[in-house]
Amino acid sequence: MKRIKTIMATSLVLIMFSIMSLGSSGGENYVQSGGDSNAVEVAEATETEPLKMVCEFTTGNLTVMVNNYYWDSIPNDSLGLYDLRDGYEYLLVAAYAKNNGTEDEYFSTYNFQCYADNVLCDQELVLIEDMNTDITLSAGREGIIYAFFVVPKDASKIEVEYDTFLGDEIVMIAKTHEEVEASENN
Repeated sequence: MKRIKTIMATSLVLIMFSIMSLGSSGGENYVQSGGDSNAVEVAEATETEPLKMVCEFTTGNLTVMVNNYYWDSIPNDSLGLYDLRDGYEYLLVAAYAKNNGTEDEYFSTYNFQCYADNVLCDQELVLIEDMNTDITLSAGREGIIYAFFVVPKDASKIEVEYDTFLGDEIVMIAKTHEEVEASENN
C-alpha cells in the first residue's frame, strides 16, 4: 500500500510539472461549452501531443489538473468488496485542485462522468485511506480527489467529462494503457 501511495504521489508531482510545462501552445482544446464559454479556461494540447487526459483547467476559483491510471483490482481488498466482472477494469481519475479564491470551494468526484465508446460507465465509491472523493478547500488551499470508474478493457475510446457549476462541460480523453505505462517509465 505504501508503495502504491509513493508511486501515485510521485506520478502526481511529475504530472503537475508536465502540465505546467505545456504552456499555451496551439491545438484543439477540451471544452464543450453549455454555458458561458468565458467561464472555463482550459490548457490546450501541444502540436506534438494528442488530446489526452493530462490537462489543466480553471473553473470558478479552482485550478484543476487531471490524470488517469488503470487498475485491475483495488489493493488490500481482502473482503472482495470491489471485485470486477470479467473484461472490466478500473479507470482511476486523479484530480488535483487549488482554490485561488477568497471563499471556501467544494470539489467532488460527482462532477465527473465517464463514457466508454459513448456508454456511461459506473462510478464506484472506493474507500481507500487518504483517497478523498470530495473536499472543501479554504482560500489558497489545495487537495486531491480520486474517482474510480468501471470501464471495459476493450473500449476503443474512453472520455471523462467534468461538469462545472456554471453549466460547462470539460471533455477529456483518457490515456491508453500504453501511454500510461510510457509516462510511468519516464
